[in-house]
Amino acid sequence: MRVLHVLLSLGEGGLEQAAVDVALWREEGVEIHLAYLAEPSDRREAIERHGIDVHGPLCASGTSRACAGALQKLVDELDIDIVHSHLTYPGNWCAALRAGGKVRRVHSLREQVDKLAWYGRKFLWPKIIARADRLVCECASVEVDVVKKYPAARGKTVVIPNGVDASRAAARRTRGDVRSEMGIPSDAMVVLQVAPLTDRSRGHLFLIEAMRKVYNEFPYTYLLVAGELRNPGLLDEMNQRINSLDLHRRVKLLGARDDVADLLGASDIFVAPSLEDDVPAWLVEAMIAGLPVVATAVGACPEVVTDSETGILVPPGEAGALATAIMELSANPVWRQRLAAAGREMAQDTYTLEHVGAKHAEMYRALVAGKG
Repeated sequence: MRVLHVLLSLGEGGLEQAAVDVALWREEGVEIHLAYLAEPSDRREAIERHGIDVHGPLCASGTSRACAGALQKLVDELDIDIVHSHLTYPGNWCAALRAGGKVRRVHSLREQVDKLAWYGRKFLWPKIIARADRLVCECASVEVDVVKKYPAARGKTVVIPNGVDASRAAARRTRGDVRSEMGIPSDAMVVLQVAPLTDRSRGHLFLIEAMRKVYNEFPYTYLLVAGELRNPGLLDEMNQRINSLDLHRRVKLLGARDDVADLLGASDIFVAPSLEDDVPAWLVEAMIAGLPVVATAVGACPEVVTDSETGILVPPGEAGALATAIMELSANPVWRQRLAAAGREMAQDTYTLEHVGAKHAEMYRALVAGKG
């Protein structure tokens, strides 16, 4: 059985990484290919080293109508059984493949419909859903949303969460070395957020406000914020907030990092303060790394974190509640360890690539056998 995953690009974003992770999962009898529509990428060689055949870029632009012809040609040449698209434009061009024949169409939906661009919602998604044989939803809340907005999706959906490569959460350097490099004392409490600086939806600003309250009670607490800078205006606003709250000695804005696993190993608490994210990309990886987590009760976070059992949930945008959760964990190492252990066990049982990859393979086989 040959499966072709189709992405817009091989970018570094969480959605792209989730799609690549699925493609990297290997199972006997499943031959995986990966195609991307546009934007040359230096990640190609790294993916090919895993034994995945990578094809692309297929076109100059992922929105070009030429993508349909290029994709059809590739599907025919490779004799593909399953085409699995990720994101809107790849889904649109996969929906345009010739009807009939053996090819089955699968599309992954990783965010609620209202977050998609209006043009896609109105003109592209009805076609994607109508022609899909299976719609893979990242979480139950996305499944409920897509069926509500598009009744044609009913009976086509399946919930399979994003898989996490557990090896990515393994630190390469010691906790002491990482802290020493950043000038952080070995006995300090370290809080970590990993999220790109895109807009206010990631909750950076209200986390900084919460840290002012934390610092008043626990002055040896540090906040590390790692993430690609995509919005200079947000960075300026964060720096202004940090300086106005006199936190410049305790908050470190690290920018994009390729050593997030080392940062996880050097930290004590992981925070996902998103205002509308479905599942923050590094939340599950932090749990696998053995960190207690604090997350806002938005999107699918309540599906990942069971409050006071595998982590702590707080209302979005409420700095006081976020500060209280961080301080409670800071003051109680036994509770930190208990939440971290329960969270790690849950994540390893549910979100590893082995678990998620097996679910995808089961779905593919059912579709090819005509049982899906």
